[in-house]
Parts: sequence; structure tokens; C-alpha cells
Amino acid sequence: MTLGYHHLLAPLDGSELAEQALPHAQAIAQRAGARITLLQVIPNVAALAQEPALPPGRLTAALYTQTLQSQWQEQALAALEQTAQSLADQGVMAQAAVVVAHPPDGILDYAQTQAVDLIVMSTHGRSGLARWVYGSVAARVVQAAPCPVLLIRTVAGQTTPAPRKILVTLDGSGLSTRALPEAERLARLFKAEIVLLHVVADSYEQKLRHVPPSLAPEVAAYTSNMLERRIAQVTVEQEGIAADLQARGVAARSAVLTGDPVQTILDYAASESVELIAMATHGRSGMARMLHGSVAERVLHDTPCPLLLVHATA
Repeated sequence: MTLGYHHLLAPLDGSELAEQALPHAQAIAQRAGARITLLQVIPNVAALAQEPALPPGRLTAALYTQTLQSQWQEQALAALEQTAQSLADQGVMAQAAVVVAHPPDGILDYAQTQAVDLIVMSTHGRSGLARWVYGSVAARVVQAAPCPVLLIRTVAGQTTPAPRKILVTLDGSGLSTRALPEAERLARLFKAEIVLLHVVADSYEQKLRHVPPSLAPEVAAYTSNMLERRIAQVTVEQEGIAADLQARGVAARSAVLTGDPVQTILDYAASESVELIAMATHGRSGMARMLHGSVAERVLHDTPCPLLLVHATA
């Protein structure tokens, strides 16, 4: 595992909300000696030639949109270069780039062709979550990114760019452990502690709903026994993972809880003052589940913590 990062990508859109991801990218870059590319993707405005408000005539309209496109690119680049210079003044290698494309495609293409190690970008809080997650920029980036994506919720004053405690959610599958190397990488950079959390769903009450009353005590005892055995098995597995991390010099511990996975993750993160949550997504097929009410989307929706998403299939 490469301990550091080499190239971070910070997609911006000209808004102050998007720039709230920059301190997180800066903190990682400073510790890893990495460079940051500040990228703004602007759409092609050629379609505006069809707008009735534009000057009449195809040639005039074409020249108008070409001028508008050039001015937009120049203004975006100038703003990014100013931000890059500010980062450089603080000892961070930074560069600016503007590309003309559909925003998520431009981000993905740049990350793919420029060997980006990590994408750090903002979501726009609860009100903007639908815009960013359901079929828009962040959703598309997370779905197809060639590298991990660190999503920063724009909740003022509630996140730190230098996490001291990182929560890694596991579910007992090999796929879920794909987030561990990235969590370890960040833990080493920030000298942070890793907490491994496995939430065992307690389906005891649901199972009893369809059981004849005469058999309920026996089914309850059997279900309870199976739950205890599952908890014991998971505990051993996670303690082994924590021991491996400790042997490599990373502070780590594990926790096994029962309950609703999302709510338990959120409650535990809050009670433990977790400052970053890392989890694996299950690739493209799993993205549909993630974006429609499953664990990662619901955690993102309700936690102020930055959320590191890693493709389980990567």
C-alpha cells in the first residue's frame, strides 16, 4: 500500500459551498506532499445559440456563444489560479484547470487521464443533496470514479480537515474491507485512530411476527442464540483486523453492535466524536441501492462527518 497521495482532485463550481472541501484537500496534500488540481468543468454553451434572447442570425449567434464560452473559461481559470496561488503561498503544490464538458464526465475523465489518487468534493448539505446525489454530479462521480471519493458535507463548523478518529464500517463481507487501505492511509497521515464498526441487524422481532404463538418461545430462543453466535464470530474477526492494524503501527480498535445499521452508525459516530467515516460501495450495481435509501446515502444525508467512499470492486 502506498502510504501517501500524489495527486488530489478538487472539483469546484465557483461557489463558496464547493470551496468548503478545500481545507480537507489541503490538509491531506500538506501531509502527503501531494499536489492538488483545482478543476472547474463548465458546459458547452453552443446550445444557447438557439435561445431567442440572442442576437438574430446564425453567424452572429455562433460568435456570441463563442465569445461567451471564452469569457466563462477565462474567468473560471483566473479565479482558480488565484485560489491555487493562495494554496501555494501556504506550501501546497496546486494547479488550476478548466475543461468544457458535462460536469460529472469532465471530472471523471480528468481523474482517469491524470492519475488522480483521491477526489475531494463538497455536497451541498441537506437541501442540495437531491441535486448532488440523485442523478447529478456527486452521484455520477461516486458511481464511476477510478479512485476513492471524499465527500464533504457543507455543514458549517462541524467538520475538521485533520481527523483524529476514523470510523470504518464493515458488514462481514470481503468487499466491505476494501475501504480499510484508504482509511489506514489517512490514519497514518493524520496519526488518527481507526475504529472498526460492524452492526449486526437484529431481525428477532420480525421473525416472530409470522410464527404461531405456541412456537414463539422456541423461535425466540433459537434466534437469540444465533444472534449471539453471530456477534461472537464478528467480534473475533474484527479484533483480528484491529490487531493487524496495530501490528503495522496504526491505533485501532473494534466495536460490534446490534440494531438498524444506519441509525447505529450515526449514533455511534456521534457518541465517539468520529471525524471521518469510511465505507465501501458495491460498484455500479450497488450504486442504485446506495442512492435509493440504503446505508451510504442515508449516512451521507444525516452525518456532518466527511464520508470516504471506496469502490468495493476496485
